[in-house]
Order: sequence, then C-alpha cells, then structure tokens
Amino acid sequence: MTENFQARAAYAKTYGRPNFNEIIPNVTINERDLDENQLADPSVIPGFITLRNPGLKPWTADNFDVSLEYYTNQGGVFTVGGFLKEIDDFFANDVRRITAAEAEEYGLDPRYVGFQVTTKLNAGAARVSGAEVSLRHSLAPLGSWAKHFSVFFNATKLKLEGDRQADFSGFIDDARAWGVTFTRKGLTVMAKWNWRGEQKNAAFPALGSDGYNYIGARTHLDLNLDYQFSKRMSLFLNARNVFDARNETLRYGSQTPDYAKVLTSAEYGVQLGAGVRGSF
Repeated sequence: MTENFQARAAYAKTYGRPNFNEIIPNVTINERDLDENQLADPSVIPGFITLRNPGLKPWTADNFDVSLEYYTNQGGVFTVGGFLKEIDDFFANDVRRITAAEAEEYGLDPRYVGFQVTTKLNAGAARVSGAEVSLRHSLAPLGSWAKHFSVFFNATKLKLEGDRQADFSGFIDDARAWGVTFTRKGLTVMAKWNWRGEQKNAAFPALGSDGYNYIGARTHLDLNLDYQFSKRMSLFLNARNVFDARNETLRYGSQTPDYAKVLTSAEYGVQLGAGVRGSF
C-alpha cells in the first residue's frame, strides 16, 4: 500500500487426517476399585471405556486470513490480523455413560452398563475465528541509554464454535507473550513471558452437561543469555520457567465448588541449559 505499509490476504483449503492410534480398532477398559456401597450408587461411575473408531474420516477446512503490517524506519514492525477457519467433519470426543443397548451394539458384556465410554467421531461443522496482534521495536527513540533494548509483544484471541463435544483440545483461545532484549558488544540477554489462558479439553458428563476437563492458566518466564566471545564461538545459558509456575489440570462444571475444581497440581522445577556453540 505504501513503502512501509502492507496488506495481505490469503486463502487455503486444508484437511487433517486422524492419528493412526485413533482409527486402529481397540477397546480399553479401566474398572475402578469400588466398595459395595459405591457400586450401589447410580451416580458413581464404575469404570471407563475407550473405544477407537475405524470409521473416523479426515476433516476439511476453508481458511481465510487477512493482515495489516506497518514497518517503521527504525526496523520495528506492528501487525494486526484476523482469520476464519470453516471446518467440515470436525473431530469430537463422544463421552457418555453406556446404556444396555449400546453395550450390545459394541459387543460388550452387560456388566459394563453405566461405565463412561469415550470415542472419537466426526461431529459436523465447526468454526475457528480470531484475531492476533504483534509488535517488535527498538527503544532507541527514547534516548541513547535505550538503544541497546528492544521489546516485543504478541497476542492471539480465538472464538471456538461447534458441537458441544467438539475436540478443541489443540486450541488455546487466549494466549500472550511479551519480553525485552538487551544487546551490547556480543552479549544478548532476553527475558520472555508466556501466558496461556485456561484451555478446555474433553467433556466429563459425571459433573453434569457442562462438566469438562481443563488445563489451568499459567505464566512462564524464560531467560536466555548468549555471549559471542569470538567470531566463531559463543556461550549460551537458558532457563525455562524461572519461577517454577505450577501446572494444574482442572475438572469442573457449573455446580462444582471452587475448592474441588483442581484435579492435579505439579511442579517440574526450573529447566536449565548451558553450552558452547560454534561454526567452522
């Protein structure tokens, strides 16, 4: 559009095949160790069954993308974009308590009636739409003290539409990253923060029609240091998740009290890496 301003538009037709382990015939049954009182309670799930679906078809999608990009004279870039994915035969996780008729249909023993069965199927149409923004720029315009610093920020917001059990587990509907980089005389230091919002996974009908599994929201700080001590050799040091943010999985519905929502909570520690990098 101008020397510094660009507009882009794109269209793509795509498809995605299921993984092999999702279409190879297989039945996995996990029976819970329950006492007689629990087994007599109709609200208690006695076990879990996973059925593979050999008839699972690939999904297809029409993808539309637009973006506006502005490049500054100082080497920075500002971008805003939008996208839409119209999907057919989208995958869904069918999760429900098995009935006597379904047990017979699947060739299962009648004693498995009441178990929770999970299988993957094609659930028709789905839509993924959203917007993203990003910026990267030097702080040099603020003065000579800032010429060694640059900052960046990017964010993506999605709207996920489809069947209640549509498998959107691979999508994070709200994610952001930001950071600052310092560069001077062969030394580069970068601090990067990554925030991901709560991610909805498979349905969990035992907690009601709106019961789901989730991956909890979290923020990680990563630090990277690189020192070029010769033309061919450099030293690097990386630290991931510096503050050891906890990773939580959640399971809840609208009637679940706050204290009962956390399913697992784990700390994996800070991951450190160091070494020497060379080119010859």
